Amino acid sequence: MHIKPYGFRKLLHMFAVSITTAMLMRIDTWLHVIYACLTAIVIIYPLLALFEKYPAYKRFFVEKEPGEAKLSMVLLFGTLMILTLLGWALFNNKYTVLAALLMWGLGDASAALIGIPYGRHRLGRKSLEGTLAMFIVSFLAGYLILAHFTAFSDAKILLTVAISAVIATLTEFFSPSKADTFTVPIVTLLCLQLLEILLKL
Repeated sequence: MHIKPYGFRKLLHMFAVSITTAMLMRIDTWLHVIYACLTAIVIIYPLLALFEKYPAYKRFFVEKEPGEAKLSMVLLFGTLMILTLLGWALFNNKYTVLAALLMWGLGDASAALIGIPYGRHRLGRKSLEGTLAMFIVSFLAGYLILAHFTAFSDAKILLTVAISAVIATLTEFFSPSKADTFTVPIVTLLCLQLLEILLKL
């Protein structure tokens, strides 16, 4: 079965998010997450630079411009380090890092997989269908994480996730191309963290 280029790009995107999520869940201390991210960058970046001259590399990664895969990889692990420092090291909340990562990663992929082929109602460079997909999937991802890792009541979880999913969706909507790898998870984490503080008052 032939997969459209945008579909294959987002499958790679979801694979990368799955790997970083699994890594995050397996590691017990925030400092080890930082070490793992730095190690991944040091190992993977030179390998991508080595292989990017081959035609098969460009077919596999479906780059919009030269060097995009390397930049995306550095952005992903760099963002995970910032999330870890802000959520886990500063506030001792591993779950906010997981929630922000999955709300962005799965939500952004869903926005493209729904919005590009099925988007009929344009909202500037986005579509209503893709934007709704972003909200729904980010809401579900956030709810599953908070329901599993927190002792909040259902009402608090629903309120926290609903507000955070709206913020994540708006951030993705207004972020420049490629910047959403950084902006969406960071803003989402800050929103989750702020709401947790307010709900505990």
